[in-house]
Amino acid sequence: MKRFDAELLKQTLMQTPWDSVFIFDETDDVLDSWEKLFIDGLEQHCPWRTKRVAWVNQAPWITPAIIKQLQFRDALLKKFRRHRNPSVWADYKKARNKAVGMLRNIKRKFYVSKLEQNENDAKGTWKIIKSISGMSISSHKGSGIDKLRPRMLKLAAPIIAPSIAKLINYSFNTASFPQRWKTAKVFALFKGGDSEDLNNYRPISVLPVLSKVIERHVHDSLSSYLCENNLIYSKQSGFQKLHTTETALIRIIDDLLFNLDNDLNLTAKAFDMVTC
Repeated sequence: MKRFDAELLKQTLMQTPWDSVFIFDETDDVLDSWEKLFIDGLEQHCPWRTKRVAWVNQAPWITPAIIKQLQFRDALLKKFRRHRNPSVWADYKKARNKAVGMLRNIKRKFYVSKLEQNENDAKGTWKIIKSISGMSISSHKGSGIDKLRPRMLKLAAPIIAPSIAKLINYSFNTASFPQRWKTAKVFALFKGGDSEDLNNYRPISVLPVLSKVIERHVHDSLSSYLCENNLIYSKQSGFQKLHTTETALIRIIDDLLFNLDNDLNLTAKAFDMVTC
């Protein structure tokens, strides 16, 4: 990041054809294409440092058949990036889905087998869990599975905001929420105590940043509509601005005191409310 030039990145993003992602019908495909354009721009100015892993260090569940399928998938993706042909994209999606299915199945079988072998070994079980969750990744990193850091999104916001707004509206109009935005990275955060005790860890889920943007937009729009049209019960305290559990308790206490002052039967009324 020492040689990172923010202005050059902005110039690249300004020249990016964001509208081209909306040639697809499915929201997942639109988002996938949008992310690729954004990441391609980032890699020109702050590329990821990658290292080729030797065959001996490959994941133990990787088989020649899976490697062949992954290579076929990557070849189709490269072809699509060169020609932007929708039919090639359809072939890529089929190859991608098949590769994902193969990986999930064989990885699940591998770890189920390992966990069964270490059923009575807490240390061995925890070692397997750490290898699954990737504990070497810092929990302070705010990026989700899309690897889009909040810092970069905020930096590029003035340029990418129109395309993000269009993407969110596309999601609304098609009544579909991208699967990628519903998928979280989960980490086991150490709380303290014995590091070998699984009870001393709690799960932390990190969703993609853009999913939080659309979530906030939906929340604000829905809340405004309900309030402006008086559709929320006047005595509801949950999920409302300037309302908390304290306001609910204050209202209940006030009602109780009012009924006491007027010699009303509070016990009978309370049981009337809970009986069927």
